[in-house]
Amino acid sequence: MSAVLTINLSKIKENYKFCKSMVNCAPVLKCNAYGFGAKEIFNTLYKDGCRSFFFKSYSEVVKLSTGDAKIYILTYDKNFAEEIWCNNYIPVLSSVENALHWRNVCTKFGYQKLCVIHVETGLNRLAMPVRDLHEILSKEFKVDFLMNHFASAYSGDFQAINSQLSIVQNVYTKYSNIKWSLSSSSGFCVESLWKRQSITYKTGTNDYFSQNYDFNYHSLPNNHLLRLGRFLYGSTEGVYCKPHNHIKPIAQLKCEILSIQKLDEGMSVGYDFLYTAQKSHHIAIIDIGYGDGFHVQHGYVIYKSQNKVIYRCNIIGTISMDYTVIDLSNIPNNLIVEGEFVEIFGEHISLRDVSHFMNRTAFELTTNLGSRIKRKYI
Repeated sequence: MSAVLTINLSKIKENYKFCKSMVNCAPVLKCNAYGFGAKEIFNTLYKDGCRSFFFKSYSEVVKLSTGDAKIYILTYDKNFAEEIWCNNYIPVLSSVENALHWRNVCTKFGYQKLCVIHVETGLNRLAMPVRDLHEILSKEFKVDFLMNHFASAYSGDFQAINSQLSIVQNVYTKYSNIKWSLSSSSGFCVESLWKRQSITYKTGTNDYFSQNYDFNYHSLPNNHLLRLGRFLYGSTEGVYCKPHNHIKPIAQLKCEILSIQKLDEGMSVGYDFLYTAQKSHHIAIIDIGYGDGFHVQHGYVIYKSQNKVIYRCNIIGTISMDYTVIDLSNIPNNLIVEGEFVEIFGEHISLRDVSHFMNRTAFELTTNLGSRIKRKYI
């Protein structure tokens, strides 16, 4: 295995503690902790005192030793409902049908256990319509909290945020005794939720976003639980809010240079000859490809020389299943040798940079990094 993903568990703890100092939050460890290793990250945060976690499914958590932690299961699966009950996990229910099924399971075992209701406020994905809430909340359910998910808080679309929070406010007015989980990490972009005051702040484009809602922010649920995902893992791409300046990158992906070759003028590289050399220069074949989950067709990697000089090497040609080709034109001849490593992301290339290369969220990369890539925890 010539590609290595190094995950810094201390940085994960720092990110969690920083976010926890600002708002009540619980880590989201779904999809193998966004590709970084659910078992290792759960154990690290559990030992550090964290006692609430979110997972996507029962199958993600079943192999973990969760102790006295509160485990929330985001997607309800009737096939594992009894196991969820027996393990004291807390399911998130998104329909009347699922809610009634959970109540029947609880009745079978003798008493009701906690559940969460995901309320549909505008994302229109997997949540219970507001019109169905009364039917459920009027019955004998032990509801830990209601849950909301923002559609576009990361991009600063406060008109959409306003619309969703209006629905939250209406529900909260009727059921003010029930707690809420109002958001994922995107809640940090809606600063009124955790600062409890009207906020106006400046973005990098010198525009001002004013979070002046049509209702009083004090009428929103206070001390809600934030579901901590991307901020825990060090990614702040597309985020227009102040806390992102304190979020630390937690991982570095490096891969080995397998071969260095000279490419003469007019010679082409890779499938379909999508790159043709306009002049003679050297190239390197590095040990990562789409079979490893690497799909960054347009971008660059970083080579750091022995004397600490940083060189940018563009990705050229078509990425194949096993290999990627990079341009060494910026590096003096004989400075780089086979067997050395280049950085895909980490110290000098952020996950935000990678998301720009891909024109997608960076976690489309990290959640797809394959088993051929070695995980190293420090």
